[in-house]
Amino acid sequence: MTPLLDVIFLLLTFFIYSLVLTVRAQVVPVKLPSLASGQVAEGTKIAAISVDASGDFFFNRDKLDYEALRARLAEMAKQPNPPTLFLALDARPGSVDRGPALVNLIDTLRSLGLKDFYIVGQPEKKP
Repeated sequence: MTPLLDVIFLLLTFFIYSLVLTVRAQVVPVKLPSLASGQVAEGTKIAAISVDASGDFFFNRDKLDYEALRARLAEMAKQPNPPTLFLALDARPGSVDRGPALVNLIDTLRSLGLKDFYIVGQPEKKP
């Protein structure tokens, strides 16, 4: 009886673990700011753009300079159903001001016709 319980618990653990991994975006591990307003992401096709503390851009964990990122986004904009974009900005203090980089990125997304994007963060902790 004990080996059968071990197998059942092993299968249960496997399915729970695989379920958790299916809803994660490939975002560079950055400290996300707390946001008061927000909603849970739907199960759609997504792509992630991250800006780390030093101002470097990442597209689905691939480090890119701004021009290469713009070229990748232009290719994505040509797709009939481009994925939803999640923008993640590192909340830690950095060596550069990332505000202008974020404004330029949003302007680039809008100029390419990619208007389905969201800025991601952590849920605000309620007292």
